[in-house]
Amino acid sequence: MNPPIRKLMLILLVLGAGVFLVGCSTLSPAVTENETINLGLIAPLSGPLTYVGWDVRGGVEMAVDDINAAGGINGRPVKLLIKNSYGTEDGALAAYEELKTQTPLILGPVTTSEVLALAPLTEEDNIIILSPTATGAAISNCSDNVFRTAASDLYQGRGIARLIATTNPEAEQIVVVYEINDVYAEGLKKSFLEAATNNGLEVVDIIPVDPDVRNYEEIARELKHCGGEDVGADAVVLLSHLNAGVGVLQAAKAVGFETDWYGPDALVDEQVLIVGGDSLEGMQVTVQGSRNRFEEFAVRYKERTRREPAWIAPSSYDATMIAAEVIRAGGYDADAIQNALNTIRYIGVTGPKFFDDNGDVSPSFDVMEIQNGSWEHLEWSDLLAMVDRNSTEDARNQE
Repeated sequence: MNPPIRKLMLILLVLGAGVFLVGCSTLSPAVTENETINLGLIAPLSGPLTYVGWDVRGGVEMAVDDINAAGGINGRPVKLLIKNSYGTEDGALAAYEELKTQTPLILGPVTTSEVLALAPLTEEDNIIILSPTATGAAISNCSDNVFRTAASDLYQGRGIARLIATTNPEAEQIVVVYEINDVYAEGLKKSFLEAATNNGLEVVDIIPVDPDVRNYEEIARELKHCGGEDVGADAVVLLSHLNAGVGVLQAAKAVGFETDWYGPDALVDEQVLIVGGDSLEGMQVTVQGSRNRFEEFAVRYKERTRREPAWIAPSSYDATMIAAEVIRAGGYDADAIQNALNTIRYIGVTGPKFFDDNGDVSPSFDVMEIQNGSWEHLEWSDLLAMVDRNSTEDARNQE
């Protein structure tokens, strides 16, 4: 770490604010003394992505309560305006139309396709959207008014490939199963396959899964017989949203197929634990980095919601706190918010956040593993120990 950055980090920690902004520190004159400050939220609160939407809402509401408990934004209370997108582009568009006249800043939407649907409208209407969860590579530079606190899948796909190469170098029959007609899964597949080649991994098959057709048993049998009768894939990379992923995992268990499973953040859910049972012990996934002050956050979040947070809730909390800070420092209009987002340096639950010219944050990923029937963060010391063991075994095999 160079001296200027070290000095900045020290200042932030001493002040306890976790924020550095360049700009003015007063609200726009458009906000009068008695007005609340509206923040919009677009999330899927029903439909197949409900599990994402409620974690987003939980994190955002927790942040709004904290902001208001601390006096609001420059003394003004924050009011959260929540709209259901149903996890669809049309739903997101309808929600956006309702919110755009009530606030210059909208948190969400949560999926890549929804963000891309809104992107051209944000410039026409001069509205800022800040998504805590949309990770598709296509979002980068889609609009100057679009920002996100989750890193691009370009890096997550690479991370999965690197994870397999370092912790499971013996894998020879690697199969990719991906959800078709989905921007999230397609982006992950592209970045994983490119990185797999660079990391010396051999992918022997790529199998599409269609959640509308639900061809899960067919896929499970194909995986079981990959490489010959009852040989099976020795590593499967499952790139999908939760519902399709659960379908594949449940079918694999039904046909008696076990392997080393890998996947992205969308699979971190209790449903995976329920359908997989002991057969998924050791499954590893990459998730957005969330370990900076995660333990403290997790205790409070569980007390509020009775749910265990993964990465979605803390990312949503941080996005909301960032929204409050840029309004506090820059003002309550889109131009001021955009300028402040371009200069903010924020240290939150999920670690340091600052936005590049594309509205993206720097990549930071953790690894989670199923251990004794629950999702656990895998400490980097454990990962390094795996690498050391593999290196020792390779050396012995070469003797």
